[in-house]
Amino acid sequence: MTQEFHLSVTPVGADKYLVRTELVAPGVRLAEEQVEWPIDEWLNQAKHLLNDPLTGLLQNQDRHRYSSLYHSTADRDDFGEETIATASVPTSLVSLGQQLYAAIFQGTLHDSWMMAQAIANHSGEVLRLRLGLKDRRLARLPWEVMHAGGLNPIEGFRPLATGTDVVFCRYQPIFTGITPLETHQGPLKILMAIAAPTDRETLELQREARHLQAELQTPASANAPEIQLTILSQPDREQLAQALEQGDYQVFHYAGHSNLGASGGDIYLVSERTGLTEKLSGEDLAGLLVNNGIRMAVFNSCRGADAATAEWFDEDLGPSIGERNLAEALVRRGIPGVLAMAERIPDRVALTLSQLFYRNLKQGYPVDLSLSRARAGLIAAYGSHQLYWALPILFLQPGFDGQLLATAQEEPQESVGEDFPETVSHSLSETINHCLQQIAANPQDYEAYNLLGSALYQRSAVADAIAAYEKALQIHPNYADAHNNLGVVFYEQGRIADAIAAYQRALTLNPDHQSANENLNLALQHLEEDSVEVVSGVEPPTPAPVTPVPAQSPAARRWKWGLGVGLFCSAILVFGLYRSLSQPPTAIEFPPVPATLGGDPNSSESITARASQHFRQGEIEAGVKAVEILLDREVLNFANAAIASVSDRQLDRPEISFLRGRIAWQAIQKGDPNYSLDDTRRFWEQAVRGDSTNLTYQNALGFAYYAEGELRRANQTWLRVLELAESQGSATSPSAEVLTAYAGLALVSYEAAQAQSPAQRLERLQRAQELYQLVLSTDPTRFGLESLGKNWLWTPTALQNWRSLSQSSEAG
Repeated sequence: MTQEFHLSVTPVGADKYLVRTELVAPGVRLAEEQVEWPIDEWLNQAKHLLNDPLTGLLQNQDRHRYSSLYHSTADRDDFGEETIATASVPTSLVSLGQQLYAAIFQGTLHDSWMMAQAIANHSGEVLRLRLGLKDRRLARLPWEVMHAGGLNPIEGFRPLATGTDVVFCRYQPIFTGITPLETHQGPLKILMAIAAPTDRETLELQREARHLQAELQTPASANAPEIQLTILSQPDREQLAQALEQGDYQVFHYAGHSNLGASGGDIYLVSERTGLTEKLSGEDLAGLLVNNGIRMAVFNSCRGADAATAEWFDEDLGPSIGERNLAEALVRRGIPGVLAMAERIPDRVALTLSQLFYRNLKQGYPVDLSLSRARAGLIAAYGSHQLYWALPILFLQPGFDGQLLATAQEEPQESVGEDFPETVSHSLSETINHCLQQIAANPQDYEAYNLLGSALYQRSAVADAIAAYEKALQIHPNYADAHNNLGVVFYEQGRIADAIAAYQRALTLNPDHQSANENLNLALQHLEEDSVEVVSGVEPPTPAPVTPVPAQSPAARRWKWGLGVGLFCSAILVFGLYRSLSQPPTAIEFPPVPATLGGDPNSSESITARASQHFRQGEIEAGVKAVEILLDREVLNFANAAIASVSDRQLDRPEISFLRGRIAWQAIQKGDPNYSLDDTRRFWEQAVRGDSTNLTYQNALGFAYYAEGELRRANQTWLRVLELAESQGSATSPSAEVLTAYAGLALVSYEAAQAQSPAQRLERLQRAQELYQLVLSTDPTRFGLESLGKNWLWTPTALQNWRSLSQSSEAG
């Protein structure tokens, strides 16, 4: 179930607006506020932050060219470094999001919003925020980046549009109305029209689309809705109309080029008879879609919706010559749901978004929740510093709940709501509310924080649960129950080494702690069955439990009485909780990972034990070498267990930061969802800050930037390697690190070429070929495809691009 919270924003004067609630759940107060907003300032910030990810990436590239392959890097930054260095740095997306959030939710609107969240949380329901904007300038602002900036059990510290407790969409307050939708009982049928500007791009899109098509054909479960994807390649107007009329589709997905236009924008198709481009206006397309029962339109194309960076927009006169976009045309015509891009995004990112979005629809989630989860997936894949997650703009008509299909009685496998009976769910909410009240009365009540963490963990608010446990330990570092409970959360996240350390700390404080004892055995067995001994002096229980056992404090037992707490009171306490939870926890010194008993000294278990011992004794270099052996063997759990023995004061050493980044990097290649590229990049940036002259660290950081799509930063980092090598006297006789940097520059040039005009593309490909030939002629063994395939630093994407360079070199 979902609760609604609709807001409308109406201009009443110069930069003055009336913001009011239009629809709220029972028990939530209606509210309105007249506000004055600095729209021009926000638009200016947004223009800098949301610059076109494709054109912005490669702007000013042609200012410099390599005069030779070995020369000073001061004049060879091919990615506009001089321009960037002198440009003023705008605010962050988080900062802009916080400004927008605070501007919307102020005064009585804030109180109403907090009440709505508390009621939705209490009933275990999703809260849907719909924002209706009656001003074109307002529509250009990226409201999708709204950010509460606070850590609380309801929202968490994340952009509003990426959560699952609160989902976000826009609506058109002046829409003409839609006919009530009949429940669709059959499979969800999607028509994907691909109209890429080049044959090569069309083939690539077709290949990826067919992978998605095959994936969607496999049902997620017996009760999950069936999804059928039909691909229509390079259609003209007649073929598109015929496909829509005959296919009984519910979703229309367009991948190609679009633009603004006086008739609601245009999409570009290809005439079968003439081979020339032909336009289909947004208004004509809207009529075609409405007449054929389309409920959802998805546009993977540029200028599909209003954007802050639109150059065609006159601040005084509005859109030039009355130009409108596709989303506006379709929404006004009554299409229930429209998803469009504010800016262009790379095809690979768009395909990732499509995969994430449709996978969630396949689970039975509504459109807005599916998009929220897809945004979170983009952040995990590309990092929150990339703006891709903020570019999709979703419009849902007020009468449409986002459910494209009637689902079976069974809820989706990963339902947002809990699977507890109603009374249990309410009990958890009441426990959370009671804990908040206790904490407000006594901020040093560590037992209240511990119980709060357990309740939040049961509500799947994992990050908030960890914060609550860590706050309990900040107040009372020797609280064994909190250490054990923190270990339970780490274990469920797959952070086995962290879980082991937490359990060991609990047992050091309380050797008779039965739950920690059982949990430690389970975690050790997860690393290697019967290979690790429990902490000295602790007798192992028999048998070990199947799942970790959280500890129940005396306070938890005392508080099992009826907890009648006002919901509005708990909502007001949220920000007080944030201030408490967001304080950094005190450092906790964990006991060492236990050593193995006898066995092969070259086994992973023995090496882990030796590495742990080295780290405990402060022998960092020896410990690092041992962990590198484990990483070369790709036994990441053992490497993590060894790193857990590093003391807090040593964790910031560059060699340790590098190892932690490598663990995350290799885990990502294995598909481990507990790590992200953002983790790797942060660790390697920390390593470089600690030792900026280390070529290995710099090269690894370059690959991290490259994997994130940060081509300019990757380019700068690899140029820095050459500069360092030249100063160290190794450039004249290239080492493996120097050649790796040249290989990286070749990859960047190859990747950058794909977004250029034919003439520029040829120039950049030639540059990439020069660098490729230099590297391969110097060390053909190390940089051959077979050897690189065994190199942990080279990702499948990097290998594929290197293979493409090899093939084009052979063809040339």
